[in-house]
Amino acid sequence: MNQGYFSWNPTRPHWGRLMMLLLLGACAPALMARGKNKIPYEDFDWKVYHSQHFKIYYYENEANLLPTVVDMSEAAYRQVSEKLQHELNFKVPLIFFKTHEEFELTNIFPGFIPRAVGAFAEPFQSRMVLPFDQEPEKNYSLITHELTHIFQYDMFYNNRISAIVRANAPTWFIEGMASYVADDEDNLDRMVLRDAAISSNFASLGNFNSLSFIAYRVGHAAFNFIEEQYGIEGVRNFLWQYRKNITGNVPAAIERAFEMPVEDFDRQFRKYLRKRYVTLLPIKEEPDDHAREIRTRRAITTLSPELSPSGDLFAAIVPIRNELDLVLISTKDGRIFKNLTRGYTNRYNEINVGAFGGINDLAWSPDGNELVFSARKEGSNRLYIVNVLKGTIREEIKFDGLRDAQSAVFSKDGGTLYFVGNVNGYYDVFSYNRANQQLLNLTNDAHLDRNPRLSPDGKEILYSSSRHGFFKVFTMDLATGQKTQLTSGLGNDNQASYSADMTSIYFSSDRFDDIYNIYELDLETGIKKQYTNILTGAFSPQERVIFDHKEGEERRQLIFTAYYQGRYRVYRMDKPEEREEVYDVAKDNFANVKDYDMSAGIELKEEQYVKYRLRNNFSISNVNVNVGATDDGRFISNSAISFSDTLGNHVLDVSTYSISSLENYYINYLNRTKRFQWGANFQSLQQFFVDSFSFRTSTGRARLERRYKNVRLGGYVRYPFSLFSRVDFGAGMTDQDVFRFIPNPTYDPNSAEPEPAFIYTNVDFIDPYAYVNYSYDTLRYQPWGPHHGTALDVGVSTVFNQYETYSLDFRTYRELTRRSLVAFRTIYNHSDGDTPEFFALGGNNNLRGDYGFQEFVGSRRFLTQVELRFPLIDRLQFPGFAFANIRGGMFVDVGGAWFDEFDFEWAFQDTEIDPNDPASRPWDPEDPDLRFLLGSYGVEISMNLIGLEVHWTWAKRTNFDEFPSSSRFSFWIGRKF
Repeated sequence: MNQGYFSWNPTRPHWGRLMMLLLLGACAPALMARGKNKIPYEDFDWKVYHSQHFKIYYYENEANLLPTVVDMSEAAYRQVSEKLQHELNFKVPLIFFKTHEEFELTNIFPGFIPRAVGAFAEPFQSRMVLPFDQEPEKNYSLITHELTHIFQYDMFYNNRISAIVRANAPTWFIEGMASYVADDEDNLDRMVLRDAAISSNFASLGNFNSLSFIAYRVGHAAFNFIEEQYGIEGVRNFLWQYRKNITGNVPAAIERAFEMPVEDFDRQFRKYLRKRYVTLLPIKEEPDDHAREIRTRRAITTLSPELSPSGDLFAAIVPIRNELDLVLISTKDGRIFKNLTRGYTNRYNEINVGAFGGINDLAWSPDGNELVFSARKEGSNRLYIVNVLKGTIREEIKFDGLRDAQSAVFSKDGGTLYFVGNVNGYYDVFSYNRANQQLLNLTNDAHLDRNPRLSPDGKEILYSSSRHGFFKVFTMDLATGQKTQLTSGLGNDNQASYSADMTSIYFSSDRFDDIYNIYELDLETGIKKQYTNILTGAFSPQERVIFDHKEGEERRQLIFTAYYQGRYRVYRMDKPEEREEVYDVAKDNFANVKDYDMSAGIELKEEQYVKYRLRNNFSISNVNVNVGATDDGRFISNSAISFSDTLGNHVLDVSTYSISSLENYYINYLNRTKRFQWGANFQSLQQFFVDSFSFRTSTGRARLERRYKNVRLGGYVRYPFSLFSRVDFGAGMTDQDVFRFIPNPTYDPNSAEPEPAFIYTNVDFIDPYAYVNYSYDTLRYQPWGPHHGTALDVGVSTVFNQYETYSLDFRTYRELTRRSLVAFRTIYNHSDGDTPEFFALGGNNNLRGDYGFQEFVGSRRFLTQVELRFPLIDRLQFPGFAFANIRGGMFVDVGGAWFDEFDFEWAFQDTEIDPNDPASRPWDPEDPDLRFLLGSYGVEISMNLIGLEVHWTWAKRTNFDEFPSSSRFSFWIGRKF
């Protein structure tokens, strides 16, 4: 999909908005295609409430949140409408969930929503989809941000998808404008912009077209710059100039609106950014001015570090290759001592990381033998306990009725876990007894709690809780349940931890200059001390007490993380007492306190509740156009249009697929409301194969294309066992006009003219069919395609009275480096009966080596391929366009297609004649014997060109005895296996 199709809001953590790109390939649609399963773990009973400008969809378990959502939404509409001087002439569908985990279950987006994505808006039905489980201010800004996108679709493109795709507006413009209107930046967002502004050279806004978080921040800053320089009318004039341009040219709108070349605008904007931070540079420090970085070797960034009880190691989450791993790192030299989650795993989907949201992710057991972390699996967060010595997961804990379990810590004896979870939209601190599995809500209030930490004596829990827009540090006595607020003032106080002697706490706060730094609070005197004063941000303070043998005394160290030069780093401050400075609360100057007018004074009315009816909520939900080309020059196209209800639970797909002049039509309905899914489908298929048997001349095989058709009408059911596996059953009626392969009744081996021993005869029948198929898929993807994992499809199908077919498709990919891999595929098809199915082989990605597209056919087919894939050029930039992901491959293909009537040899054709076989002839790469395996090897260059996968192949045919020197070149467009 193009950038404009979906707008994602990355609110947890702020990693940058993710978009689905328009996938252009040359693949015919397949009803039972492989893929992971998106399972509706919850059965939502949806209802609708109509306010003045919204149709709000909710379910009974979150009905208590509806009044707030309605009131906030109408207030957000008022804000956006006034800012943009625009009104919508339709009611906006707003679908909200009470937790992020439930939001991830939405079927409106058919794929898997990453944890980093906080909300999205889409233009097909102008829908907003979001969770409602944050602080009120963040919930309000989230609604406002996504509503701005709905206004954009209407203002700029009149809600026409073709206009959105054609415009392809840059990320900094679309997302920066939404962030600017919503005023949704917090101090973690600004930290990233500050770091980039002082570390990078902003040559041009045109460099921020990709889907990166910094593009959002720069875009927001650009709109702030326009308003400061030209006023709100200058912003509106800029938007008006963009709106007038039918091509959606942002640079042209800049030149017309501000009457200056884009280069001058970029220069003024760069100057504006520098001026924002130049006054802070002389009075702020870099993190290594007074601390030493514990540079983690082999890791780009170090997330969520947690000191071991001994202080000699810290656990952290680091990206190794293409996934996050939990590792142990030496506090002495930064060496990765042990990788506890080494390699890819299907035990869970992904480790949860909250570093960009100020959330703790890891904790040690008091004896140092276990670590606990949170990971995503099968629709919920689960807690995992790792045996540190063995590097194995010892315990997996799932909580029924509780969402988003995170930030767990052990009790003093290790028998209880304290963690944060979400019940009814509110985050509270819970305790879980590992022995009797008893779960208790400890804080049980309407405030958002986070980051529990146990006191050294095991009697208290330290945590942060949101109060009046700020997170403050609280302590709870575990014996009495009494809560005590420890910090106050204008700022967010997060990630607190006790000192070893429990006389003070350390925490990270943005109370001064709106920048997160490290502070200490003396619990007896109430005096606050500041330890860092850096320009970017410092987090996760932890005290380490060591014995100084030289001085003969104990001394303390502070371990903390800092965001610096685009990544999180771990630092050790050896003598914090030399850095401590008493902090005067008068310095609290939280200049960016949001004073949102979050209420429109709306009260719900009984007559505005509406029952959800499918027929009133069904319209177009997606449009897709695919094109491709075979290596023998045939044009392939696939056009699809999808319809769905507002909630995405009922989907009707209509598509046409053509190859040359052959047209194919598919209609499929799927009901995915519940885990047990069902549907119905109709297909009218026209295809061809190359007849290499019926016509043979003295000069070799002749090519004759034979066409056949298959019309089907039926239904199916689908049951996913897990994220990775499922089974499908289907049945119906089929009308087929196909061919049967039979012995030639006129065949005379003694004839002077060559004559085929077998021929094709036409067969037409109408019979019932049925099938069962099992799928397993653990594939992981990168922008260039599958990168690691395994996929398997095994199926049996039958058309009664005609044939039975058995099929296997196995694929596996093994990562070698972050961008290189080995790919392997094996396909086998076997059909028996009076009129067996035919399977084609050859061309494109199914036996390379200049074998023609679908050149070989049979009732049996075998293909195996192995390929080494590696990067060549990441990006080749030209004025106005670029070639992306130029990659190379070295491959070996082996396959064959034959009929049961043949004595197929599972070997390669000999170079010499077999004297014991009258039909034997020497291997000829131009005319291979189809009773033997066919082979090829070669190299391939692939790249992405305007959304298409294009491939250039140089291959040699071989019987692995002879290796001809001449190579064959072919070009094709489509997706690799």
